[in-house]
Amino acid sequence: MSTVEPTMMLALKVWWAWLWRVMPLAFIAGFLIGLAWGFIGLATGAPAAIGALLGALVGFYISIYIFYRLMTKGFGPYRLVVTEKERDAE
Repeated sequence: MSTVEPTMMLALKVWWAWLWRVMPLAFIAGFLIGLAWGFIGLATGAPAAIGALLGALVGFYISIYIFYRLMTKGFGPYRLVVTEKERDAE
C-alpha cells in the first residue's frame, strides 16, 4: 500500500466524499424523527426540544458511521487509513 502526501485538494476530496453522503442521510433521518416526535408531542404534550436532541444524536451517529464506511470501503481510488506516526529518534 502506498501513501499519498496530504494536500488541500486531497483534503477537499475527502471532505466532499464525507459531506455529500452525510447531508442527505442526516436530513432524511432528522426529518423523520422530527415528524414522528411532532406527532408524539401533539398527542402527549411532550416538549419539542426532545425531538431536536434525538435528531442531533442520530445525525451525529450517521456522520461517524459514514466516516467509518469511508475508512473501510473507500471512495474512488482512495481509502482512509490511520497509521501511527514515526517517533523521533531520541
